[in-house]
Amino acid sequence: MDQQTVWSTDEVRQFAGKAYAAGQKLAGAAGWSGTGATQTLVWGDFQGSGRTPYRVQVNLVGPTYKCSCPSRQFPCKHVVGLVLRWCGGSVDASSEAPAGVVAAPAAPKAPREVSEKAIAAREHSVSEGLEQLQRWIDDQVRNGIAGISADPYAGWSEPIAKRMVDAKAPGLARWLRSLPGHLTHDEWPRLIIEDLGLIRLLIDAYRTIDALSEETAAAVRRHIGFTVGRAEVLAADPVNDTWQVLGYAETLEDRYTTRRMWLSGTATGLLVNVQSTAPSGASFDNRLTPGREFTGGVYPYPGGPSSFRVAIPDGDVPTEPIGQLAVAGTGIDSALAARARALTVDPWLLRYPAIVAARPVELSRPKRRYLVDAAGSALPATCDDARWARLQAGSGGRLFPLLTEITTDGIDPLSMLSDAPPSRLAGPAVTAL
Repeated sequence: MDQQTVWSTDEVRQFAGKAYAAGQKLAGAAGWSGTGATQTLVWGDFQGSGRTPYRVQVNLVGPTYKCSCPSRQFPCKHVVGLVLRWCGGSVDASSEAPAGVVAAPAAPKAPREVSEKAIAAREHSVSEGLEQLQRWIDDQVRNGIAGISADPYAGWSEPIAKRMVDAKAPGLARWLRSLPGHLTHDEWPRLIIEDLGLIRLLIDAYRTIDALSEETAAAVRRHIGFTVGRAEVLAADPVNDTWQVLGYAETLEDRYTTRRMWLSGTATGLLVNVQSTAPSGASFDNRLTPGREFTGGVYPYPGGPSSFRVAIPDGDVPTEPIGQLAVAGTGIDSALAARARALTVDPWLLRYPAIVAARPVELSRPKRRYLVDAAGSALPATCDDARWARLQAGSGGRLFPLLTEITTDGIDPLSMLSDAPPSRLAGPAVTAL
């Protein structure tokens, strides 16, 4: 985000999360004093109900923040209120920050060295856990799963999920805990058996990991739960391009929300995402906003193109509005063919990003929603009612380039994309749904 200018409304909303409304009320309150701002820092005091004013500080590079109030919401309403006052021009500029105001973020840490003994112990623990998991899966297939609905969590998936946590395989633990969620579907037995089959395939792949390609081996380790440190990723060579921010998707896991912000390289044509995770209701990294672009390097995580995930360095990311989108929508059949190629590298891939040219179609009897391309190919739309309504209103039922994620259940539309230069008549380049 370019700190030479104040944040847009969308950027503030993304930063604030659920604290935006409360922050709005506080921004115009009379309790503010001692406010000021440099190019990277904003600070001020707010007199709340207590005797001592709350000290509020925001580092716009990152961004990071702190407030002396006792709130457990992050960011709190005082931080959001201060940012809104700054955006509204109610905070005077200063050449330097007073003593005690948060400093600029520290330089990135060097990759942490892990001993060969620790690596071997982790792999041995995982191998033992996978042996137990295989026996558990075999028992489910042998005995049947018809009775699991009586106690699907504590009595069925949770004990083996806890064993995977102990075995240092957290990715498998999350997968196992998600299995009871299939019970809400009419075809839940098929869905659970398919997942158990994929987990069994993952177990077999880990046993022969040395014989796999580098990309598939990285995918196996990622799905089991082996993590790659951010410092290690940033120590590799970047992919330089002009990156256009097309939209984002969010998933909720274990009381935490993960946001995938999708970027498209104008020269490379790569579609990658920057992930950030926060407790439900907290704010995400707000340096990237749909409809803006930046020129620089991104750092791919291991796993080749099928991982899609990249990191960007800490600090300021100067962005500007997209002048002309460098993407075009493809047909649904072409997108499915590309997904099939990705599955040959990573058979456990849950969400595949695609830009498709399609229109929303809703059937009344029975009620079904689809995205349909120009050739008549269709996939079930999996978005909620609010996003479906915005898609219908924005597209007018016409073919439109859409940023989507394709899953085993269908296709999830995330943003509407316009290949016309942004204007009052044509609208913005990106409209998040």
